[in-house]
Amino acid sequence: AAPFMPARSRRATLPLALAFLGLALILRWARPTLVEYGFDEALTTRLGLLIAHWGYRPAVGVQASVGSYQFPLFPYLAAIPLKFWPSPLALVYFIAFLNALAVPLAYIIGHRYWGPWAGATAAFLFAVNAWSIAYARKIWTQNISLFTALFFLALFLTFVEERPWALAGAWLGVAVLIGLHLEGMAFLFVLGPAMLLWRRQVRWKPLALGLVLFALVLGPYFVHDARQGWQNVRRFVAYTGGSPSVTLHAVDFAFRLGSGRQLFALAGLAAPAYRAELPPLWSLSTLMEVVLAAAMVFAVVRVVRARGAERRAYALLLLWFWVPVLLQLYHTRPVYPHYFTILYPAHFLLIGAFVAWLVDVRPRRWRLVYKAARLGLPAFFVVWAIWQVVSFQTLLSFVEHHPTPRGFGVPLKYDLVAVDKARAAARGAEIVVMAPDAELEWNVFRLMFDDLLFTHPRRFVNGQNTVVVAREPAVYLVGPMKPVHDAMEPTVRLLLSLPTVEVVDTVTLPDGRGFLIVRSTGTPARLPAAFRAFETPVRLDSGVRLLGYAVQPEGERLAVWVAWTREQTSPRFYHVFVHAVGANGESLAVGDASALLPYHQRRGEWGVSRVVLRVDARAVDHLEVGMYTWPDMSRARVETPCPTCAADHVTIRAGMESSPQGEQEKRGYRAAPAGAARAARSA
Repeated sequence: AAPFMPARSRRATLPLALAFLGLALILRWARPTLVEYGFDEALTTRLGLLIAHWGYRPAVGVQASVGSYQFPLFPYLAAIPLKFWPSPLALVYFIAFLNALAVPLAYIIGHRYWGPWAGATAAFLFAVNAWSIAYARKIWTQNISLFTALFFLALFLTFVEERPWALAGAWLGVAVLIGLHLEGMAFLFVLGPAMLLWRRQVRWKPLALGLVLFALVLGPYFVHDARQGWQNVRRFVAYTGGSPSVTLHAVDFAFRLGSGRQLFALAGLAAPAYRAELPPLWSLSTLMEVVLAAAMVFAVVRVVRARGAERRAYALLLLWFWVPVLLQLYHTRPVYPHYFTILYPAHFLLIGAFVAWLVDVRPRRWRLVYKAARLGLPAFFVVWAIWQVVSFQTLLSFVEHHPTPRGFGVPLKYDLVAVDKARAAARGAEIVVMAPDAELEWNVFRLMFDDLLFTHPRRFVNGQNTVVVAREPAVYLVGPMKPVHDAMEPTVRLLLSLPTVEVVDTVTLPDGRGFLIVRSTGTPARLPAAFRAFETPVRLDSGVRLLGYAVQPEGERLAVWVAWTREQTSPRFYHVFVHAVGANGESLAVGDASALLPYHQRRGEWGVSRVVLRVDARAVDHLEVGMYTWPDMSRARVETPCPTCAADHVTIRAGMESSPQGEQEKRGYRAAPAGAARAARSA
């Protein structure tokens, strides 16, 4: 049984397919550093780097919003470009390229089953659609349109052209889609009903081969989960069994992704300012949704009226679009727009089939209406396409220079600028990243700069409470910091007050935060002047020697600065603690500050830990200072005998000192972001 289109019409022209691919690549590769780069993107990049360069072989991927972990196929796919270019930009180009390949494939599918007008319309609309461009560049958007289109091509070959061995490819395709993102499970509810509806096209040998391929792709995940007590399966079941709600969000998002509507959502709270930069043509997206709805109605009519291969082709298109949408109408967790990127390019194939019919139909009535539609739709598509391209490129320019809270965020560009400046200043020396909680393994700044500095010597410090002064020359990448009242400001001021430290460059982000690039020539010969040295340096069995301290009242809080040097490295993770004790021996407050992770320790360097206690300094009789291990909370023992030493701490009875930051105002942090905007723009 041949397809309903003549064989000569099914031969798509290669030059036109390449032209659509070129258009898609131009739009998706344009300004590649203006992409989002946050925790999800950094974690995905990190897993790919570990697979590509460290031999890591995970059985699961990143954690999904439903609570269970994804299948690991996407990190393995990400490892391919990262093997040759260990940079997030490699992923941006690679993922955009794979998604761009879906555009000529849409042309081939449309041309094969509905003719050249259908293929050209579908490919053109898909190539320029603003939402498809935006999602095609996202590192963490794991639904890749190329594999969705290949899966449905296998379905068309199986059930429309009646090529039974293509069914094996369909099962492999659905396994790949599930392996990339759990949302791909929706297509099991397409493949299963298709096999039941059109049982005559199903042969047992291709089906058996397909099931074997399906098991080979997804089996290792379930074997691992079984060994872990089926944790992921139980979390997914818990997700599906939660408190349900019924909304039309899925329908709204599905139509939005096809029409380009509400692209201004990516500007977040700055959406009004972004919209003001464009002419008020947002109704074009609404008109495109009207065209899409008309194409839906037409497809339903063809399913009812047509027979054989034509009916099956339209039925598959409708299943492609509506099954993922209907499954999300009844949901137990919030529904997000990116769930529906698996619909691409179904929207445009539906419209393409409708256009092809309009071109070919020879109506007996309403001839002027049909003629107007034939002329008007192509003109509308061109205007809509120009609007889509202009609105997206304007969005990129907007997010480059404006803050977009709850929207796009700070683009990758600024992190790359900061890293490039740090590398240039370091000249191969170590880079110390000083950011909030950066010593934590899953901290967003730790992941981001671990990726960006993957080929450079680096380590990480919690800039909110720790200053580490490297023994050898090093460069500090400090930030991002708010212009005023930043939590890292006290420690950064202390760092900048050291005689061996100087600011060499700055980078300012669109939201006003800034990076400092700081060069250190080595450890200073003595502590800052405001510190009081211990008469006898206190050696702990953690390999650390306590050198001195400073105490600074801050209203109802007390900041205690503890200077230390590392004589020996340790395999354990230590924190500095300070315990405030009253005159009667009562405990008033306790606080701590992280020191360094074991693999970030260096012999001979010294550092300062800042511990903030919520206590009135006038009520404090003395302070107890020491170190303990994390997470087992075991205190380090004191090895040096001294009058103020106990078994596991040293006592400080001195009065409240002045700020240990002394003369840093002349080097101050506040002046840093002022010139950073110029530096970032010129970079």
